[in-house]
Amino acid sequence: LYIKLDNLSGNEYGGNKVRKLEFLLGRALYDRHKEVMTFGCAGSNHATATAVYAHKLGLRSISMLLPQPNAHSVRNNLLLSFWSNAELHHYEKMSDLPAGVSRQRQLHKQQTGRFPYQIPAGGSSAVGLCGFVNAAFELKEQIDAGAIPEPDRIYLPLGTMGTAVGLMLGFKALGMRTEVVGIRVTSEHFVNKPRALELFRETNSLLHKLDPAFPELDISADEIVVRHEFFGEKYGLYTEQALEAVGAIKETEGIMLEGTYTGKALAGLISDVESGALEDAVVMFWNTYNSVDCSDKINSIDYHRLPPQFHRYFEEEVQPLDRNTG
Repeated sequence: LYIKLDNLSGNEYGGNKVRKLEFLLGRALYDRHKEVMTFGCAGSNHATATAVYAHKLGLRSISMLLPQPNAHSVRNNLLLSFWSNAELHHYEKMSDLPAGVSRQRQLHKQQTGRFPYQIPAGGSSAVGLCGFVNAAFELKEQIDAGAIPEPDRIYLPLGTMGTAVGLMLGFKALGMRTEVVGIRVTSEHFVNKPRALELFRETNSLLHKLDPAFPELDISADEIVVRHEFFGEKYGLYTEQALEAVGAIKETEGIMLEGTYTGKALAGLISDVESGALEDAVVMFWNTYNSVDCSDKINSIDYHRLPPQFHRYFEEEVQPLDRNTG
């Protein structure tokens, strides 16, 4: 088993979102925006990463957030977003979000003269996916340098699918045979094969338009591997299987994962090992979780300074399976 350490992708905050934000925030700066708006649930790693790196670049970040099961990681991400000067908005239902987005866009246009640059949930757009086409080329360089054999399978979580689809496009452009095995961790509204095909084609079209030397490619639905059986009951709700995987890799390798994304993806990998499906295979786990310790930034923040809608995440108990001590 090999592990790709995207947990170390950035000095301020790690995880897979950093590769997408390199392009997304670059585009916002190129277009001379002063603000970015993005989306997620209350503890969104993507929204937090956007806040951290937007702040570093002198951009204001606006996070449009929905509820999720409580966890220590939710609290930490909310505090880090606040530390990064993000403007935080909480909406109780998905159906409330469009009106909220419209209102905030108009308000911010009145304040700054421009609409904020809009970044989709997870950073999964054609621009954002360029970061993971790059990641495929980076892995190929490591293979060619002898650091790792070409993997037969790469396991990773599927949230908005940008990481997996960007890698698939990059591998196809390189002629690699590596299969990306995506473990679904969000609802099927976000994770489905038609959306994956759309992202693949949009990103390929953008890259070919920018550089005709980038090949025009296609992918079939049969080439897209989406595993549903490790999702559990709902987004953000941990499973026993995921927590066992988190505990195993912490004990054996000292690597910290979590229960919403990476724990479920690793549980899928372990299940396939135990079933014999990976015998003699070269297997990689793509660690998409931030491992940068930001506690020095957030420990002294009083959660009462956050908008009142977020106080419940600090006043209510975390979910029963969250054995993290915070």
